[in-house]
Amino acid sequence: MKTETRYWRRWNRRVHRKIGTEELTAKIRDISDKSYSIKCELKDVIDKHQIKFYSTLEESQSLIAKAKALSDDMVKLQENIDGEVKNKLASSTGEMKRLKEALQEVSLTLNFVNELAQLDDYLREAKEKQKMKCYFETAELLKQAFSLVNDPSNYIHLLEIYPTLKNNSTLQREKFIYDMSEIWKECIQIKHDEPVDDVKLAVLKVKTGCSEELKQLSMSLEFYNELHFKLNRFGAHLLSHIIKPLILHDSSVTMRNESDRALLEVKYTVNSEKLPFQVTYKNLECVFRFLDEHLNFTLGDDVKLLTKIGDVTSSEFCDCFIKNCLSDTVPSSSDELESFDKVIQRTEEFQKSLMEIGYLTPENGSIIEYARNVDVLFANKLCQNILAKSRTIMQKFLHDMVEVGLEFPTEELVVEKEDKSPLQSFKPTKLLSENTFQFPSCSISSSTIELYHLLKEVLQEATKSKDLCSVRLFHTARNVVELYCAIMPLQHKEFLDTIPQQSALFHNNCMYLAHKLLTLGHQHSDLLPVVVQDQMVSFVDQVQVLRTIGTEIFLRQMQKQRDQLLEIVRDSGLYSIGASPELPNTTEKGMRQCLRQLELLKTVWSNVLPYNIYCKAIGTLLNSFVEELVFRVMAVEDIPSNTAIQLVTFFGVVSTRAPQLFQEPGEVFMHVRSWPKFKELILLLGSSLKDIEGRWADGLGPLADIFQVDEVRKLIQALFKNSERRAAVLRQIK
Repeated sequence: MKTETRYWRRWNRRVHRKIGTEELTAKIRDISDKSYSIKCELKDVIDKHQIKFYSTLEESQSLIAKAKALSDDMVKLQENIDGEVKNKLASSTGEMKRLKEALQEVSLTLNFVNELAQLDDYLREAKEKQKMKCYFETAELLKQAFSLVNDPSNYIHLLEIYPTLKNNSTLQREKFIYDMSEIWKECIQIKHDEPVDDVKLAVLKVKTGCSEELKQLSMSLEFYNELHFKLNRFGAHLLSHIIKPLILHDSSVTMRNESDRALLEVKYTVNSEKLPFQVTYKNLECVFRFLDEHLNFTLGDDVKLLTKIGDVTSSEFCDCFIKNCLSDTVPSSSDELESFDKVIQRTEEFQKSLMEIGYLTPENGSIIEYARNVDVLFANKLCQNILAKSRTIMQKFLHDMVEVGLEFPTEELVVEKEDKSPLQSFKPTKLLSENTFQFPSCSISSSTIELYHLLKEVLQEATKSKDLCSVRLFHTARNVVELYCAIMPLQHKEFLDTIPQQSALFHNNCMYLAHKLLTLGHQHSDLLPVVVQDQMVSFVDQVQVLRTIGTEIFLRQMQKQRDQLLEIVRDSGLYSIGASPELPNTTEKGMRQCLRQLELLKTVWSNVLPYNIYCKAIGTLLNSFVEELVFRVMAVEDIPSNTAIQLVTFFGVVSTRAPQLFQEPGEVFMHVRSWPKFKELILLLGSSLKDIEGRWADGLGPLADIFQVDEVRKLIQALFKNSERRAAVLRQIK
């Protein structure tokens, strides 16, 4: 056993001598010392520059060189151990394990040193590149430094100073982005002042002689996803203060140079009229030529900066240009339609120039598509103008009146030929009156005449237009009538409800339009294109709608007038007949007030409504008035003699003045159904029993024709006291 032990000891000593254990130990110890020394020096550098002075990054080449040399030694030593020890010293695992653990500790320290040195190298080189205005390379270096610090697989996050290093890296990146933003503001500016005497000046300034710097600047901002925000803001100001004023106002464009800057000045007058489209095209071309000359450099992926500006502004620009410039050039009549080809040609040239500089892409062809779609545009604009004009007409006051009446065709010389037809014997012997199918004489609003003439113009334009436009125009004419029915009662509601003349005028307006629409479509049907003739070229279905609306408005006014009359009668004191020997003073006042109201209606209606309509309207109101008077008297059970005399007097005033509401006083019997009964009541109130007996005449007299038996008996009982004579008369009335 002792011999075997001595043998292994001798073998171990021989092995140790062969691989130089002492040499390895010394070498590892030397490397550890050097690693510790470098770590201490690097700590001093980081403490000095990274922690205390974030914005300063000094040279660290010596530390990097030392670290690289030490790293090479480590690699060689590792190869020596792996190559020699593993193959020849399998039995010396304990000693080698200790040596390897020491080497791993040194390797870990070296990883810290390498990562810190690499971080310092990124930040130092980024600062140098920023000074050289190589902004894109600076952005890449700062991003690499940021990624190194924030990569969780790196060893650097185990250090105590890691939070400080991370904050410093973030601050460096944010400071760089801020610096780029400030340089952007310095290189590209849009300034505008407040208007002076309604004149406003906006200036676009671009720094000249620095196209490469601007390119680097834009690429670095795009690298950090900041360019889109900058272009959004720049595009909004470009549209608001440069481009849109050229489209919307009287404006001018000037380009000039000033020291190291190129200036584009736009001067315009606030609240001014727009310029002709040719001038607007020219001004806009100047703006885009300026942008192409000074801002149209290529970024990464062969994308131009002006294309990116177009991505955020072209849609709004096209909408504004089409709505406020190109739409104004669309013709509004068939005669102007032929000259629109020049507008299309000019628009094509303009859009082509915008595509060449990259502002518009081939997919964005809305401007030229709008211009080429001239037939639809023409129809749309024409129909919009018609509807707008019709709304303007409908908003006019109704009381501006004109008289209309019978219309006769122009007399022409007609040579009558002898009719030898066998049907000659069947010719009518009685001809229709010349007034048949004529609109009666009355007053209507002048706006109604304007509206009718507008409808005729629309149909005449439809006869000269192409199929698509002709169909649109015909249906627009129908829409105008529907619009009239829909908005007129609402537009003039207050006047129609409160002013009797307005409701009468509106009634006439509706009837006049309905009368004209009966034949309007047929007058133009043969002249319209076949595609329109195949449809129902008529307005007949809207005739009844117009008549209904006009009638409802007028009947509503009549109902209001009737309610006012009955309210006056109700408050006049007729309800108190029999309650006192005499009627109150308000009774006569109420009778006269009702008559004045009817006479006022005569004043405002007689010269407006057709006479037959006027007679029906005023007769209906007067009938309601006298019916109420008769009803109130007939409802009383006891009428004192003094009250009867007063009623005769008051009713006599009504009997005298009411017939004057008509051209011929006798017409009151034709249009007031209760007028005979009212007249007979006046006679009864002032008659004796003998007179009543004579007018009854055993049921054959005029009294029997008007009043029923029960009504006459009730009146006699109310007017006369109970006596044999009254009883005798009552017995005869049966």
